[in-house]
Amino acid sequence: MKKRLVTLLCTLGLLLGLCVYPVSADTKIFFLALNDTLPAAESRITPIQSGGWIYVPITVFNSRVSGVSFGINYGFTENNQSLIMYNHVGKTLTFDINTSTATGSNGETIMPGRVLPSGGIIYIPAYPVCDYFGLSYSYLTSEYGPVLRIKDGNAQLSDASFLSSADSLMRARYNAANPTPAPTPSAPSPGSSSSTGNKPETTTTPAVGSQTQQTQEETPQAPKTFSLYVGLRAGGDVTQALNAMDTINATAIVFFPTESLENNASQLRQAAGRGHLVGLIPDGDTPEKRLASALAGSETVARLLHQETWFVLTSDKELADAGFLTWMPTFTLPSSGTADTLYEATYKSGSERSGTTRLLAGTDQPLASLLSRLVKDGDTILQPRETRY
Repeated sequence: MKKRLVTLLCTLGLLLGLCVYPVSADTKIFFLALNDTLPAAESRITPIQSGGWIYVPITVFNSRVSGVSFGINYGFTENNQSLIMYNHVGKTLTFDINTSTATGSNGETIMPGRVLPSGGIIYIPAYPVCDYFGLSYSYLTSEYGPVLRIKDGNAQLSDASFLSSADSLMRARYNAANPTPAPTPSAPSPGSSSSTGNKPETTTTPAVGSQTQQTQEETPQAPKTFSLYVGLRAGGDVTQALNAMDTINATAIVFFPTESLENNASQLRQAAGRGHLVGLIPDGDTPEKRLASALAGSETVARLLHQETWFVLTSDKELADAGFLTWMPTFTLPSSGTADTLYEATYKSGSERSGTTRLLAGTDQPLASLLSRLVKDGDTILQPRETRY
């Protein structure tokens, strides 16, 4: 029986290991921050992403490995069929490895409930574990890669202050992982093509008598490329829109109406747990009422997610003066239209602008085709962060 179980677990680990992938194909480092520290990067504490959720090694909660104690212990029982996490006040969280389910002390179901064995390391879903044990969870972005920050009451720095203080250390680790810098483009030699992102106009002089000469107007041109941030206005289930973002490995700001935060708690948790930033759509017909709505909404988000949110979908100076990060789209996706017309409208808006585009779309809109076409064109989906959005 024991041998069969070991074989089953090894097979499960192999299969699940196949679907584990880094959060970004072009980023070599996924940073983990614990309170105000940035532990040394190693596989035993490096996050991964799978199925749209961020996972961390269970050893993150071993202070001898991570250097930080959150007062959470863990162990395996029932011949390694169950992983149990517990704290000093008696809260327990049990992962059933065979059924990929998790239950709390009172029998409540925790989602997602599976663990991922990969490369001899057991990975657990970061957000639901943090939420269950009352830890703050923040998914941040930096110039050097994504940052997952887990905090308890001992953290002193805000997320923005922490990113600033850790910048030089993250840069050093990034440079160590990327020792060969990208070559600086040199001036193209006569007859060569440039690689600036847009396909250059080319003319070819055919041999005398050739029948293949094309005019410049007939030469196919690559689409003009642009950069954009994506904002999503939450409406109903956000899963389809977040799945679309996953297909291009990009992060969005998901805005939720303040008056319906309690009813959308599961949608909030899904957005945050899958690594997206959460924003607010304040209610009210005056700036003062919208400010009061945003303040109340940020308190609700802090209670539901154990993390801060400062993004608001408004341009009100009153909210900006109060410390909120006001975000207004430069282009809002039409509420109706075919996939082609939505793409054409987005392309027209982005290519005619000299700066970055802020695209606002509804989570109930068909985004997968649009986003994949933009990426195929060579457009850049930027990672929003508290200092750049």
